[in-house]
Amino acid sequence: MVISTIKLTFRALALRQSECRRAFSVAAPLLWNSVPQHVRDADSLGIFKTEENSYFEACFFKLIILL
Repeated sequence: MVISTIKLTFRALALRQSECRRAFSVAAPLLWNSVPQHVRDADSLGIFKTEENSYFEACFFKLIILL
């Protein structure tokens, strides 16, 4: 199995209206690009899910502390 080292990042559409920025086509690339590279480079789906869950839990708890 060949593992590509291509860096997967996506560009969100540039939209002027704030309502459109909540659209999936804009929000999804922004969210994906916010995930650290080591999480995106996981060797398997299971590892990705574990790392992704840990990352978003940490973000959530940081947000709760700031409130």
